[in-house]
Amino acid sequence: LGPYAKVCLDSVLSTLINALQMTSSLKKAMLAAMAALCKVVDEKTLEQHCDDLVYKYNNEQHSIDLSELSKVIAGCLDVLISRSGDRITDKHVWKRLLTCIYAGCFETDAESSKLWSKIWNESAVFTSGAGTKQAALSRILTDLIPIV
Repeated sequence: LGPYAKVCLDSVLSTLINALQMTSSLKKAMLAAMAALCKVVDEKTLEQHCDDLVYKYNNEQHSIDLSELSKVIAGCLDVLISRSGDRITDKHVWKRLLTCIYAGCFETDAESSKLWSKIWNESAVFTSGAGTKQAALSRILTDLIPIV
């Protein structure tokens, strides 16, 4: 797949982020395709997409359908972390990811908050190499204070 996998992953992510009103079955299929693509793209591409999703989450607070965007970003990050998180080696990327995921746990929309909490509790802390929730929180504390 080589260079085509990156182009496909770019397209899938762009579609997921920009077509928020698609059916849930189509979203699931696209997330499954994304999961497969994450296994074959290079590490820099994974890290760039993680950074792009965190940036999108942090800078789209004025979005018309913020809860839907939050759920889509959470779904994408869940796939990236659960399928290829072990290939993300940049500690700064992990710090930004953990900060975003932890902040997402406190979304006002219950469904969004539940998705973010699932990622925090089931994959992000362990896959990041932090070990425990306390260690992960201490790693991101300085980034969390301005958000709160």
